[in-house]
Amino acid sequence: MLRRAFFGLILATIAGLIAAGPALHAQGDSPGELKPSTFQVRKDVIAVIESQLKAFRAHDLAKAYSWAAPALRAQVPLSQFIAIVRSGYPEVWANQSASYGVVRNSDERATVAVKVKGPDGSASYDYILLKAPDGWRVGGVLRHVLQPDQSL
Repeated sequence: MLRRAFFGLILATIAGLIAAGPALHAQGDSPGELKPSTFQVRKDVIAVIESQLKAFRAHDLAKAYSWAAPALRAQVPLSQFIAIVRSGYPEVWANQSASYGVVRNSDERATVAVKVKGPDGSASYDYILLKAPDGWRVGGVLRHVLQPDQSL
């Protein structure tokens, strides 16, 4: 149930981004167009994810929650956030390390595939980050299955 609510939140966030497409287009980008990131954007996006993962490793759950996008925090209270991550994202909850794929971004959002290693194995996730007034924040995380011949 919590996982379904979280996915609903992700879909609502994505729908909001699609609705913002005309505004992004007016700024010179195609609606929702994600381009390979600059070195600085890549560094900033990965730093946010690393900071959230580090907070989970330290069991500083309030800090991990602080890296979530404002729209996510407005809809999902801390207790529910903790329950969702603990039950639905075990590698993130007990992460040991992470490796990152190509970061792509527009002015308002960024995506990156992240392989997270936990004590019981690894899993791959698509992270969606949203630009907030104080920098990039995690707007959603989707688990996906890599085929044996795929990599990040």
